[in-house]
Amino acid sequence: MSIKSRFIQMSSIGFSLGVFVGLFIAAISSIVSGDDSFHIYGEQFAQKIGNVTLSFTIELLCYGLLGVVGMGVKTLTYDNDKIPLLKATVMHFIIVMVVFVFVSNLLCWFETGDIIGRMIFYGCFILVYAMIWAIMSAIYKKEINTINNKLKQIQKEN
Repeated sequence: MSIKSRFIQMSSIGFSLGVFVGLFIAAISSIVSGDDSFHIYGEQFAQKIGNVTLSFTIELLCYGLLGVVGMGVKTLTYDNDKIPLLKATVMHFIIVMVVFVFVSNLLCWFETGDIIGRMIFYGCFILVYAMIWAIMSAIYKKEINTINNKLKQIQKEN
């Protein structure tokens, strides 16, 4: 499968997954709020737009965009054998973070001036990427060891 086809496939999956995760977070937020209502849209954003239906539609598209970027960009970075793992992780992180900051500002996820909240979130974001890099590094090392062991076995047989 070509990289373009894989990008389109993973972006489609990412869009659906992004919308699902966004709605799931909305459902969890509604449960946690305890006010017996379902918050399917950000109230600040809806007030800014002035139309609940339009604000909800834009939010769904933004959730999908985050999924597209997360999954689609993965095919351009992690699935490219020519890019070292650390570089792929940093590239993916920067692209996802830029899109996330854009979406979070657009949808009013953080209150204006909430520096502490943003720093905590960004710190968690960095921690997640560090964990992704560590896990992927361990997986790649295991695959390399398996290939090396098979090569040694072939050499012994010849």
